Amino acid sequence: MADVALPGVVSALVLAFQGLSGLAGVLVDDSSSPSGSASKDIVTIGDDGDPESDTVATYEQEWANFSQTRAKETGSIPCAVIAQSGSTKIDSVRVRAGVLLNVCAAYVKANPTLDGQVSSMRLSAGDMMPVQTDLGAAIIAPFTITYWTQI
Repeated sequence: MADVALPGVVSALVLAFQGLSGLAGVLVDDSSSPSGSASKDIVTIGDDGDPESDTVATYEQEWANFSQTRAKETGSIPCAVIAQSGSTKIDSVRVRAGVLLNVCAAYVKANPTLDGQVSSMRLSAGDMMPVQTDLGAAIIAPFTITYWTQI
């Protein structure tokens, strides 16, 4: 058993999201700078999708018993859905971002223990940020997965 669950939780989320049929064709990555064309949809795990942000995955531990043999770990993992197009129309990418976000949310809701990796997890926060560049429109929808487990 690991002394810190966070790295394993991030890896398990990446693998789980990569296997979701609703994310077929979507780059699922744990990198802060995923590569992809202007028309590629991306889901990042462990990063909020904003290159100017310093948001990182965090965890805290406290003893879970008086004999100090088990610890309770609570962690927050920033993630993001990034929907992009070569068009300047923001509505279609907002809809696409919503579809991708709901695929991620449905997985977390249906698998709150991440197949036994954690005691509980949930989507705990999120927002949507429209972006217009010379490459087209994008929606960056950061969200946070919060978990707790005993180690």
